[in-house]
This record gives sequence, structure tokens and C-alpha cells, in this order.
Amino acid sequence: MSFAEAAGHRDPRDGVALELQRVVLRLQSLGPQRVAAHEADVRAALEILADAAWAAEFGEPALAGGPERPALPALPPHAAADQLTVVTRDLLDARPDEHTLHEAAETLVTLRRTLP
Repeated sequence: MSFAEAAGHRDPRDGVALELQRVVLRLQSLGPQRVAAHEADVRAALEILADAAWAAEFGEPALAGGPERPALPALPPHAAADQLTVVTRDLLDARPDEHTLHEAAETLVTLRRTLP
């Protein structure tokens, strides 16, 4: 059974959107100081999602000789939820394959589980 089916969604994009919403609510409820304590976890998730979005949009840069992904800006903790939303929406807009969507959802689940 896939992640989306387990979550009651037929479209894996819905599963990613649901997990994004859960993580955003959690980050917003923590406040900047508590988010800052988990900066490395948030940053790791952001990098994974940004890499997936870039690969879905442009292909694997190392293999295809395409452009390299721009670095994500380091934003203050109070912007973590917004940055995560933008990066995840970029991924969804890139129309990735189902496997990538499942990995994105799992990345968001893992991040949510590391947050208090």
C-alpha cells in the first residue's frame, strides 16, 4: 500500500500537500526559538525537497549536464514554514513522478516527527 493510499488519498500529490500542511502548522506553533533549535532538520528537508523539485523540472543535473540548482537562502527561523511551503509547491508544480512524490511525503513526515 502506498503512502497516499494509507493516508486516504488516491493522488500522491494530495499526500504531499497534507504532510506539508501538518509540518507548517507544527512549525508555526513552535515559535522562532524552538524552530531554531531544529534548524538542521528543517534545512535538511528543504535541501531534499529543493533537489527533488530541480530534478523533476530539469532532470538530473550531473547526468544531463543541465544547470545547477541555485542555493537556498538561509532565512531566519520565523520564515521556515513559508520557505518550506514555497519549496514544496515548486516540487508539486514541477509535476514529479509518483516515486518522487512518495519520497517528498516521507521527507515531510520525517521532519514532522523530529519536531516537538
